[in-house]
Amino acid sequence: MKATNTFSLLFAILIFSCYLERIEPEKSSVSSYSSSSANSSHPSSSSQIIAPQEPLLYQGQSYRTIKMGSIIWLGENLNATPKSGKWLCHGNLPTRCEQYGKLYDWAAAKSVCPDNWKLPSKEDFDNLSNFDKDILISKAWWNATLGGFKYEGDGDFSPELGKEGYWWSSTEAGNLANYSYIINGSELQYNYITKARFYSVRCIKK
Repeated sequence: MKATNTFSLLFAILIFSCYLERIEPEKSSVSSYSSSSANSSHPSSSSQIIAPQEPLLYQGQSYRTIKMGSIIWLGENLNATPKSGKWLCHGNLPTRCEQYGKLYDWAAAKSVCPDNWKLPSKEDFDNLSNFDKDILISKAWWNATLGGFKYEGDGDFSPELGKEGYWWSSTEAGNLANYSYIINGSELQYNYITKARFYSVRCIKK
């Protein structure tokens, strides 16, 4: 009798083990990334997901787009002609517009985004800064193309092309406008500057 009970117990355990081996973890059909896996210094970033989106075709050029948290961003600096304002290429070299995007004064930055897209606010950049700096710089994600800048008026171009990136926001304070920047791999930071300076532009979807 005891042998029969022992055999029945072993058989039940074997059947249950086979059942467990057939269970697979749920697989996501969307490519995503939680920045907590990058040991981010920003605790709030752990709940923010990164996911590639459909490319944007604008003025004959295709742009990568990426969802960072709840916001869809251009994954490249804009290289489009604005409806108003001034723009130029770093060093006045057209090839640099192709590589780094155009540099815009604030008036141009406000008018250059395509329909259903807009210039991000300071708050939008604050949300973006929740992500690890390596995620922002990575070409696989936000791809922080460091296009330098130009001083206002007849001022010079910044000498640190490829090491400094500056992006306009829509937030203003009187005669000044807010911008965000990355210098030599630093985290995303912000400040206010004259609207006549020339910086890069990233648009976000409305």
